[in-house]
Amino acid sequence: MFELSWPHAFASVQAAYGCRTEAFDVMKRAVSTSATIFALVALGTGIAQSQSAAGIQPASPALVAALSAVRAASIPSLVTWIGSQQPPSAGSGPLSVAENQIAALTPGDHDALVFWLSGHGRGALQAQGATDAQIGIPYYPLDYDVAPAPFPQTVGFLPPAPPIPTPTPAPQQHHRSFLGFLAAAAQLPGVNVPVAQSSSSSVTNNADGSQTINSSSSSVSVGFNPAAVLGSILDATDSHGSAQSPSSAWRQVPFGAATLDAASSPSQIAITHGISSVRYDGTEGFACISFQNNAPQAVTELDVDIQVVDGLGLLRRVVPLRRTGSFGPGALVNGPGSLPDVNASRPNCVIDGAGDLDDPSNPFSGAAAVGYAIRQVTYADGSVWREPGANPWPATLSYLAR
Repeated sequence: MFELSWPHAFASVQAAYGCRTEAFDVMKRAVSTSATIFALVALGTGIAQSQSAAGIQPASPALVAALSAVRAASIPSLVTWIGSQQPPSAGSGPLSVAENQIAALTPGDHDALVFWLSGHGRGALQAQGATDAQIGIPYYPLDYDVAPAPFPQTVGFLPPAPPIPTPTPAPQQHHRSFLGFLAAAAQLPGVNVPVAQSSSSSVTNNADGSQTINSSSSSVSVGFNPAAVLGSILDATDSHGSAQSPSSAWRQVPFGAATLDAASSPSQIAITHGISSVRYDGTEGFACISFQNNAPQAVTELDVDIQVVDGLGLLRRVVPLRRTGSFGPGALVNGPGSLPDVNASRPNCVIDGAGDLDDPSNPFSGAAAVGYAIRQVTYADGSVWREPGANPWPATLSYLAR
C-alpha cells in the first residue's frame, strides 16, 4: 500500500485549507516528533480498480498463465530466445514450458509479453488487462531501463491518464476550517495512525553528508482517515500548487510504501520518512528516504525500488536506490526532509533527468505517485535478505551515476 510522511501530510492539508487553528498546531507538533508513516492505499487494489474504471478488460487466462510461467523460467534465456526468433523448444522444463505458452498466445497477448521482455515497459501488458501483481515484482533491468516504443498494432490501448497539473500564478486560499475537514474525514473508514513518539538519540555526522542517529523510542497511535488526507494532499498539490509560474517549477508527488506489509518487513529495515517531487514539465524528478535499521546487527547495503506510478495507478518505471555503508543496530539514517535540502551529492536520494529537455525516458516524467519497496538488505555477517521473487541487481549500477 502507499504511505505518506505524516508531518508532510499535515503540512499539505494546512496549505489546502488555509487554516491555522490551535487544534491543528497541537496535532502538528505531536506528529512532527515522529518520523513514522501511515498506510494510505493498497497499490494492487488501486491498480485493479483503475483498470476496471478505465474500461480495460481483464487479462486472458492464457496470458496470466504465461506470465506465471515466465517467472518460473529464466527470463534472460527467454529474452535470448525471443531475439533468436526460433520456435519453442521441446521438453518439460520451465524454459520450454514458458516458450510454448508464449508461442500459443493470441497475437495481442503474445506481442504485449514480447514487448515487455524486449525492454519497452509494462504498458502493453497493462493494456491487455494484466495487473502489476500478475506481471510480478519489478525485474531488473526490464522495468528499470525502459526504452519507450509504440505499442504493437495487435495490442489494445490504455486510456489517457489524467493530465499532469500545471503551476498556477499564485496559490488559491481556502477558508474551510480544519474542524470541518475532520468532520468530513470522519465519514470514511479510518486506520490507526502513529502520531506521537518519545525518544532519546545521539547524532553522528557522516563524511558523505548524511546523519546517523542512534535512538530508542516508543509511539502512540490514534484513529484517523487516510483517504480524506489523500484528497486534501492532491487538492493542495494539483489544484493549488507552486506559486511559481514557470513550467520548470516543482510539484510535490505523493510518496509511500508499495507493499501491504511494509511496516513489518522481514528485511528489518523501516523507511521512516520519504519525499518525492517532479518538475511540472517532466524534465527531472527525485525521491529521498530516511530509514532505520531494526536488525540486531549492522547493515552494509540497502537496495530500494523507487516505483513510479502514473495517473491510472499503473507501474510505469522503477528507479534503483542503493545505499552502502555501515549502519549499526537501531541506527536512523536521515535523508533530506524538503526540496531545498536535495542536491546531486546527497545520499539517500535518486535524482534523474537533465532538467532542460522533456525526455520521455526520464522515469519520473508523468509521475502521479511514487512508491518504495525494500528489495535487498546485506548484513555485516555477509547474510542477505531479498524480497521473494526479486532478482539481484548487479554489483555496479551505472544507472545510479546519472
